[in-house]
Amino acid sequence: MARLARYIAIITTPLQLTDKEMHFYKTLLESNRYGLFEIVRVEQMVGMTLKDLQIGKTYDVREMSATLDASPGLAMFGRVADVGDHWELVGADTYMLDRSDISWKREFKNIPGKITPKDAYELLMMHGGKIGP
Repeated sequence: MARLARYIAIITTPLQLTDKEMHFYKTLLESNRYGLFEIVRVEQMVGMTLKDLQIGKTYDVREMSATLDASPGLAMFGRVADVGDHWELVGADTYMLDRSDISWKREFKNIPGKITPKDAYELLMMHGGKIGP
C-alpha cells in the first residue's frame, strides 16, 4: 500500500514538490498573462507599471534589468505573473517596440483572442525586427 501511495505522489507531483511549492507553481501557471504592454511608469532598478493593451488591466511589476532600457510610452511584449506577494516579468525575453513606429497599436487590435509569442514575433518582424527604444 505504501508503495502505491508513493507511486501516486510521484505521478501527481513528479518533482516531489512540497505543498507550498505546488501552490506557488499553480498560482504562477494560473495567473500568467502574455501580451503587449504599454509602459506607464518606470522606477529604475525597482520596477514599472505596465498596462495590458488587450484587456486594459495594469500591473505593478518588480523588475530590475528591463527598467534600464524602459521609459513611459514604449510598448513591450512580455509575460507577467503573480509570484506570491508581487507581480514579475517571467519567461522568455521581452521585446520592446520602437517608439517612432506606433502603427503596431492598430495592428495589435486586429489580433483575435489571446496573443501568443508567435503573434509577437510576427508583429515584430512586420516592423523590421526592431527591438528596443
